[in-house]
Amino acid sequence: MLASLRSFLLVKILPDHCKQKPGDFTRARKLPFTFLVTLMLKALRKKIALEIHYFYDCLVELTLKEESVNLTASAFCQSRQKPRPEFFRDGLHHLCREFYTDNELNVKLWQGKRLLAIDGSIIELPHTAELEQEYGTYANQHKTLRVQARVSLLYDVLNDLVLDRQLGRYKDGERVLAESHLAVLNPGNLVMYDRGYPSFDFIFQHHQRGIDFVMRAKVT
Repeated sequence: MLASLRSFLLVKILPDHCKQKPGDFTRARKLPFTFLVTLMLKALRKKIALEIHYFYDCLVELTLKEESVNLTASAFCQSRQKPRPEFFRDGLHHLCREFYTDNELNVKLWQGKRLLAIDGSIIELPHTAELEQEYGTYANQHKTLRVQARVSLLYDVLNDLVLDRQLGRYKDGERVLAESHLAVLNPGNLVMYDRGYPSFDFIFQHHQRGIDFVMRAKVT
């Protein structure tokens, strides 16, 4: 799996749909695309300047670079705006396919099926004009306008693996986002849902695709 991830990250030409501008990552820079993404995936916890210094020190020790690079936190913050979210989505799907391919001994199943769950949540976003236009605003109990989005995850319960993610407006229902997950499901799945998901149309979509499911619903 690590070799597959390496080949994915070391792509020579980044597809246009994965970068903000066609000219991004076409010239040699202090922070090449592979290093940028590796830094972004490190889940930075310290000050960015310290993380960058530590990262390049590690590269020097591994003889991947001859000397350290003087890269500022500002340059890193500007560079990480260039990849589009689609790159990380494609990377997630790539790793998931790799995990389930020729790996029968390590893949945990329930009665021969992948045991999956779909659920949604609300996340707080920075209050900027751009995000406000994209996701809308929500007034809390104090009538303060806040920018929030709804996130939905498709999760392999037994293998502890996120298979897909969707991000939408706060006003989008959980079921709307869950419909987008169906594209990556197959008849070898059993999908579990909490309350709020059952509807005739949503259930019919599962039957059309041959996907088994369990939905929590009120008794009438």
